[in-house]
Amino acid sequence: MDQQTWAAWAAAGVAGVSALIVLGQWRVQRRQGQLQEVEAHRQQADAWADLNESWQMALLPAIGTDAVWRFGVREAKAAAFIQAVERYRLSRIKELPFLTASEGSGDDWEEVAREQRSASEGLAPYRAAVQRVMTHLAQTSSLVLRKRLSLDAAYEAFGLELVRVGDDLLGLLRSRYGYGSGCPAPAGMEWESWKHLQAEEVARRIGWGEFLDVARGTSERIALFVSLLMVHAIEVGDLDAAFRGPGGPVPGESLGDQNRLAVAWRAASRYGLLRAFRLTWRLASASRRVKRQPHWRYLGWLKRLQERLQWKQWPPERMFLVKVPGSLRWPLDMALVPLDVVGAAWRSRKVDDVRQMDMPPIQQADLAGEDESNMAMG
Repeated sequence: MDQQTWAAWAAAGVAGVSALIVLGQWRVQRRQGQLQEVEAHRQQADAWADLNESWQMALLPAIGTDAVWRFGVREAKAAAFIQAVERYRLSRIKELPFLTASEGSGDDWEEVAREQRSASEGLAPYRAAVQRVMTHLAQTSSLVLRKRLSLDAAYEAFGLELVRVGDDLLGLLRSRYGYGSGCPAPAGMEWESWKHLQAEEVARRIGWGEFLDVARGTSERIALFVSLLMVHAIEVGDLDAAFRGPGGPVPGESLGDQNRLAVAWRAASRYGLLRAFRLTWRLASASRRVKRQPHWRYLGWLKRLQERLQWKQWPPERMFLVKVPGSLRWPLDMALVPLDVVGAAWRSRKVDDVRQMDMPPIQQADLAGEDESNMAMG
């Protein structure tokens, strides 16, 4: 072999050895990444296990006594929670006359204030539990959004528990009505409505997220993290139409709410516009995907046509109810998702604070029933 041939073979050998070294380094890095993922999952699982008692207590403010049959919370704990909320409700109602009038002596006011403080202390363990759980979610969401922790690891550790609670979990971020206002009127109006409500309804309106009063960005980050967990549950098949309650909404449908997408954009944009675009797109796509479930539709127009033409034998009754495949919505959804993302970016500038979300509506039947009972007593 001449000198040039030897040089070519040497260059090829060096290139081959270099390729093997690069391949070896890639495999080592991949293995290190897998080990880090396992360790991250273990740490998240251990941290969530340590929060088990707090999570059991936080479930009561989130979903009330439903926590007994949905999560196995002991009935004695649920009864104690309702008793504490009822005591707090009565203390606030008793305080109402002192908010707008000067009647009553100083001793009366001191007695009402003592009862109110005592009732607030009864809710303190539940507030502390909510704060511990939300603090953990805030820390985990920061790791996920900064790509220090994969969403898979967080979901496998405790995500399914959060998904089972659903959107009710976001209610724990809410402050009470009129919180931060120097005027007593908003709080008074809210407490006035408590006269017509049961303790479990009041529990959803107390405002458990007041510890986040200086943490708007943290609140929005938690809301985005919960939404991403729901998207992941949809993608892996854990959340589908079978999860839907009788007459309830399609699971994941609320992910496409305009305000929710706007909050997601604003929270994700703190980590870059590209990050905001990708995550908001993911939420909007998941919301539209769950709506593409096959569904049955009654063809009322065909029935009216039969009656107008006085057809008796055709079409048969079974033809009035048809199954519509969800795939028919796919082209339209693909065109609308970009509009959802653009709309979210536009609305993010003025979307409402997640800590000031609308309170659960008060059923008019409750108010009417209370008024009738008052009239009967009168």
